[in-house]
Amino acid sequence: MKQFGGAALRIPRNIASNCRTKNIFGETINHKLVEDLGGSEVYIPSQNRIDTALRNKAIIHFHNNGYSLTELALRFNLSRRHIINVLGKTTLNSNNKCNAAL
Repeated sequence: MKQFGGAALRIPRNIASNCRTKNIFGETINHKLVEDLGGSEVYIPSQNRIDTALRNKAIIHFHNNGYSLTELALRFNLSRRHIINVLGKTTLNSNNKCNAAL
């Protein structure tokens, strides 16, 4: 699966015995993909983007539970400046969502 990260993958319209998606996802998941998304392209995010998003979510969680910037920097092996950037992006995204709803 990792080899397809950052790429679009075409989901076939019909299930075939040698189809690429069956080899990647297995028979059960492939059947559901063909049933729900057959004939379309699906973007598979890169593993780095997924890891970064999960790490950033964890930083926010720990910050909301009282961890200091220094503790977060040490825990995630990042600079305090990077922690501030992660937390700042979250604030900006939250504000944009609020503004978009108004």
